[in-house]
Amino acid sequence: MPMEPRILSAHRPVSLVLATLIALGSSLGPAAGPAAAFPSYDSGYHTYEELTSAIRDIEAAHPGLVKVSSIGKSHEGRDLWVAKVSDNVATDEDEPEVLIDGGHHGREHLSVEMALAVLKHLTSTYASSESTRRRVNGTETWILFNLNPDGTTFDGGGSTYRDWRKNRQPNGGTSAIGTDLNRNYGWKWGCCGGSSGSPPSENYRGPRPWSSPEVAALKRFVDGRVIGGRQQIRIHLSFHSFGRVVVWPWAHTGAGVPDADDRAALAAIGNEMARLAGYRGMQSHALYPTDGDQIDWMYGGHRIFSYTVELADRRYPPDEMIATETARAMPAVQYALDYASCPWSAIGRGSVHCPPSWVKRLAGSDRYATAAAISRASFTPGVPVAYVATGTNYPDALAGGAAAARDGAPVLLTQQGSLPSATATELARLKPGRIVVLGGPSVVSEAVRSKLTGYTGGGVSRLYGADRYATAAAISAAGTPRGISVVYVATGTNYPDALAAIPLAARTDSPLLLTQPHSLPYATARELDRIRPGRIVVLGGSAVVSDKVLDRMRVYTAGAVTRIAGEDRYETAAAVAVPFPAGLEATFLATGTAFPDALAGGPAAAKHGVPLLLVTPSSLPPATAGQLRRIKPASLVVLGGLGVVSDEVAAAAARAAR
Repeated sequence: MPMEPRILSAHRPVSLVLATLIALGSSLGPAAGPAAAFPSYDSGYHTYEELTSAIRDIEAAHPGLVKVSSIGKSHEGRDLWVAKVSDNVATDEDEPEVLIDGGHHGREHLSVEMALAVLKHLTSTYASSESTRRRVNGTETWILFNLNPDGTTFDGGGSTYRDWRKNRQPNGGTSAIGTDLNRNYGWKWGCCGGSSGSPPSENYRGPRPWSSPEVAALKRFVDGRVIGGRQQIRIHLSFHSFGRVVVWPWAHTGAGVPDADDRAALAAIGNEMARLAGYRGMQSHALYPTDGDQIDWMYGGHRIFSYTVELADRRYPPDEMIATETARAMPAVQYALDYASCPWSAIGRGSVHCPPSWVKRLAGSDRYATAAAISRASFTPGVPVAYVATGTNYPDALAGGAAAARDGAPVLLTQQGSLPSATATELARLKPGRIVVLGGPSVVSEAVRSKLTGYTGGGVSRLYGADRYATAAAISAAGTPRGISVVYVATGTNYPDALAAIPLAARTDSPLLLTQPHSLPYATARELDRIRPGRIVVLGGSAVVSDKVLDRMRVYTAGAVTRIAGEDRYETAAAVAVPFPAGLEATFLATGTAFPDALAGGPAAAKHGVPLLLVTPSSLPPATAGQLRRIKPASLVVLGGLGVVSDEVAAAAARAAR
């Protein structure tokens, strides 16, 4: 819970001597032996052992809905139990996720009971309630019951409560015990007067961010829910007590979060949850300043719509209030689950921020994992060949992408001196007949080439030349027959035009050659002379491939030398897509400001016979929107994570396509 006045429960007295010792930070030492029961007058609360047994019993009764695991250990070695609730609980489905937690502060026992009540509600009403089934079937809900089991065990382990707030981690150089877990998060930690740097304080923020094992474990869990470049958790509820209030970010400042729609949606959802529970709703800072707290990190670090829900009207609500107080807050939980798929729907802005279900995103934690995800979505095991190129530069893979598209093969990426695990995993799945490395040992080392031999029974070869132009010519020469109908030529000094052209080149099994802007490289000229294509198509305007170079190419074909070009890379990609008919099954979208995702995406788009269009990370270019309106694809495939193509851009593309 955020900073609170020290109001002792009117229901049960607290030892004044012991409370004074705690306030002074006296070292009381770790709890020894098994946990004691709660004070006899509050035996309805669950001890750590009783809680563990209760959630295990629910898991056993509902094995298809509940899976219990531990996200880590407390300072004293207790498991931090989390239950996943979903209709396909053993599968990590592509569904929005909700995180619910309790027990940040030792003395806030009702927050733990609330987390347990949510689990009981979802499982006990699943069979009888259509609304519960909809929520469970449409989301994956994670319930972390008690983040601070050491603190709660210590607080409730005597004949009366100990008024203990922090965890039980010693602080070096002092006899004071414990860190306030809700001041230990690494977002605006210690910035703004909302925590204490003094170890005896009950609001002590710890010596550094993430210093408590409990908060560090939660961080690992939440960070780990970033899958395919997207944070899966959309809404987070953290239960505390007391105050009957719902608060949202920011807590460290009175300023609202910077995004206007986020600001409005946070308030709309928070206020409605408060109304449903009969609580008050407000921005957290309006209650009192807090820094290094959980909800600010959840939103600031992950853009999760995060709320603190303060239960009950007193520090220690008697156990007779457990049922009534948890029931009072349950409609707020149900409402949060209803908006998990698109929180902005609460303000009528869902179509702006949330792409529809027919928009699929292929992404990984980095460029190597993204390339592997693109391959996994389009290519089946047993492909005849797989191409492997450096992920740190683009020229080799430009020409290699056209060759891969011709061969119905994926392009995977590697580091110069080591094979990324994502690439290795995908090659092990593909079991390609052979592997072709694009580029020489200076870009893909012999050590990597040697390691690749373990993933194919057909050998590993290289295609490369003295420079990018010679490498492109070598790739073409390895698979392009003489007299082919068309050859595509793009600048070798940049990537967007060539990337967008890969699916088009695949329609005629054409190679892609590279040129300098103002002169035709010898290796390119020699390969054109060998092929003698029916025609040559230059990609890009005269600023990237001059008219002089275009004229120079005319001697290598009896047909025309033409351009496909626009005012910029986005218009050129849109022009490249013109030959594709309307009504396609899909269109691929990639950022035009970086190359790795489109390198792998070009051959995948070619495999499906669909175009690759370019966007910016934060906007849909008009030319791209125009082609989407013309094609009206049945689906969109977005390449890369939210940092390279935002959901807002994907949603705008979906609106254009419909």
